[in-house]
Amino acid sequence: MWRNKRKGLLAAGALAGAVAGCALALWVSDMPPPRLDRFLNSASVVVDRQGEVLRAFPARDGAWRFVVSPDEVDSGYLGMLLSFEDKAFYQHRGVSPRALLRAALTSLWHGRIVSGGSTLTMQVARLLEPRPRGILAKLHDIVQALRLEQAYDKKTLLAFYLTLAPEGGNLEGVRAGSLAWFGHGPERLTPAESALLVAIPQSPARLRPDRAGRTRLLQARAKVLSATGSDLSWANAPLPEVRHDFPMLAPHLSEQLHGQHSAPVVHTTLDAGMQRRVMRLLDKHMAFLPSGLSAAVMVVDAASGDVRVHAGSPDYFSVARSGMMDMTRAVRSPGSVLKPFIYALAADRLLVHPDTVLRDSAHDFGGYAPRNFDDGFHGSVSMRQALQHSYNIPAVMVLERLGPLTFDAALRDAGVSLVFDRSRHPPLLPLALGGVGSRMLDMMVLYGALARGGETVSLRLQPEDPVRERPFVGREAAQVINGILRGTPRPENVPAHALPTLAYKTGTSYGYRDAWAFGHVGGHVIGVWFGYPDSRPCAECTGFGLAAPLLAEIAQALPPLPLDLPAFVPGLLSLPVEALPALLREFGRPALLDAGPVDSLELVFPKSGSLLQAGEAIPLLARGGTPPHVFLVEGVPQKPASPRSQPAWMPEGTGFFHVSVMDAAGRSVQAEVFVGDGALVDP
Repeated sequence: MWRNKRKGLLAAGALAGAVAGCALALWVSDMPPPRLDRFLNSASVVVDRQGEVLRAFPARDGAWRFVVSPDEVDSGYLGMLLSFEDKAFYQHRGVSPRALLRAALTSLWHGRIVSGGSTLTMQVARLLEPRPRGILAKLHDIVQALRLEQAYDKKTLLAFYLTLAPEGGNLEGVRAGSLAWFGHGPERLTPAESALLVAIPQSPARLRPDRAGRTRLLQARAKVLSATGSDLSWANAPLPEVRHDFPMLAPHLSEQLHGQHSAPVVHTTLDAGMQRRVMRLLDKHMAFLPSGLSAAVMVVDAASGDVRVHAGSPDYFSVARSGMMDMTRAVRSPGSVLKPFIYALAADRLLVHPDTVLRDSAHDFGGYAPRNFDDGFHGSVSMRQALQHSYNIPAVMVLERLGPLTFDAALRDAGVSLVFDRSRHPPLLPLALGGVGSRMLDMMVLYGALARGGETVSLRLQPEDPVRERPFVGREAAQVINGILRGTPRPENVPAHALPTLAYKTGTSYGYRDAWAFGHVGGHVIGVWFGYPDSRPCAECTGFGLAAPLLAEIAQALPPLPLDLPAFVPGLLSLPVEALPALLREFGRPALLDAGPVDSLELVFPKSGSLLQAGEAIPLLARGGTPPHVFLVEGVPQKPASPRSQPAWMPEGTGFFHVSVMDAAGRSVQAEVFVGDGALVDP
C-alpha cells in the first residue's frame, strides 16, 4: 500500500513540478518553436473543381498525411474534438494549469499516471517532435506549447493537429482517417464517424478499425459520445471493418499535375461525379472487348475549355491494356475526324457550299488515288452528303483546292498542330483521311471550335490556367458544319428522336487501328477513342460501330451546360442553291475553270480606302471576271432591289467595313472602306 502511495506521490510531485515549470517556461526565449518538418512533409491530393479528392500521393516517408484546415472539416467533428480533448483551447495560452492540477490529483488518487493533462497545443508539440514519454518529455511539451502559442494563431495550431493526429497504421490526420475508414473526406461526418476519429488518436495501434476488436471500438466511440454530450444512439452505428483504398479518379491527369506542382493540394477543373458516370459507361463497354484493347474519353466545357472528364485508359492498373499509358496524349492517326474542318475552312473561304455538288468517283491526285471506306463510289453528291457519309474522294478534292499548307497553317493559327516530319515534307493530301498524327487533346480543341461558333479555346486543366481564344472560321461556316453533323446517321443504340442537337463525326484509321468519335451537345465537347496502344489492327475498331455508341451514351448522361453564342447574320452559305454562283453550285466545273483567258475581276466601286457617307445607299460596281457577280459586305451577300437594278449597300452604323465581289469562277476582290457620319467625309 505504502509503495503505491509513494509512486503516486512521485507522479503527483512531477506533475506539480510541471505546473511550476509553466512560469519558468515563460522566460525561455532562446528555445525555438518545434520544427515543422513533419507537417510540411505532407502527402498531397489532386482535387476536382469542388474540392473532392481525385487521387492521393503519400508523403516522402510513406505516411498518408494530408494538410487540413479547420475550414475543410465538419463542424460537428471540430466541436466534439475540442469538447473531448481541450474545452479551454481558445482560452489558454498553450498550457492549462487547472488540467495539469486535475491530472496530478487523479494520478495521486490512483497511484499511477492516469492522464497527463495535455492541452491540444501540447499534443501538437509532441506530434511535431515525437519523444519517448516521461516527465522530461512532458516538460518539453509544456515549453514548446508555450512557444507554439507565441508563434501561431489558434486556427493554425488546430490545423497542425488535424494534419498530424495518428489515425492508425500509416494514417495521420483527419483527412487520411476519414478517407481510409469511411471512404470519403472529412467535410461531412456523422457523429459516429466523428467520435471514432476523435477516439483513435488516444491509442492508434489498439484502436485501428481493421484490426481492433469490435467491443473495444464500440467502447472507445461510446466514451467520446458520452463525454461530449452527443446523442448516444450513434454508439450503435456500424463500424468500419476494412480500410478503403484512396480515390483513383483521373489517375493519369492527377499524376501529370502532381509531378508539376509541389503544393499539398492541387486543384483541377474536373468534375468527380461526371468522371464516375463516364467511367461506369466505359467499363460497361470494355466488358465485351478483347483484354488488350484500350480506350480514352474526354469531356470538355465548350464555353470555358475546362476539362470535366479525363480518362487516359479504362483501367490504370491493367497490364494487358497498358493502363498506365495516357492515350489522350498519344499520337495516333485521326482517320476521318479532320474532314469537318477541311469543309469548314473551304466554306469560310467560299470554295464550297453545303449544296455544292461534288463528284465521288475514281480520281488520281498526282499518284494518290484514295478509295472510300466501302470501296465503292457514289457519283454526284452534295457537300452535305459527302460529309455526313464521310466519303473520301470529295474531302481530298476540297483539300486540294484549299491547299494542305493552307489547312495546316490555319490549324496552327488556331492552336492545333498536326504531327508529321516537317523537315522531310510539307503537309500532303493524305492528311484528309488520317495520313498524319494527332492527339485527342488537339481534336477536343477543334471540335470545341464548332461548338463555340468557329473560335477555339485552349483546354484548361486547372482553374488558374489562362483562357486562350483564337479565331478559326466564321460563325456562319461553323453553324453550317454543325447543321450537317447533326444529320449524321445515329448509332443503333440511339433512338431516332434522341439527341437531336448532337453534332458528331466518327473516324477509323487505316488498317482498323483507331476508332474515333467526337461531337458536341448541350455545351459539352465529347471525345472517344478505342484501339490497341501498340497500334495492332483491331477488327472491332470502327468509329461508327465502337466509338459512336459510347459517345451517344455519354451525351445522354450529361446535364446541359450554358453556352451563349450571339446570333450570326446569314450570308452566302445560307442562300439556296439556285441563288449561288455557278462554281458554288458544282465544284470545279470544267467549263468555268477552262474557259480561257478573261479580263481581271475588278471592284470598280467602292475602292479600298474610300470614305463613305452613312445613311446613303452606296452602289456596288464591278467589271471583268466571269459573270454573274456577287457582292458581299462583311461576308453578307447584297441583293439588288429588283432583278434589273444594280446592287447597292445601305450601311448600318459607322466604322471600317470589308466589301468584296466574287465571280462565277470563284475569283474575288476585296476592299476596306470607312463609313463616317458626315463630319469625317470629304466634300
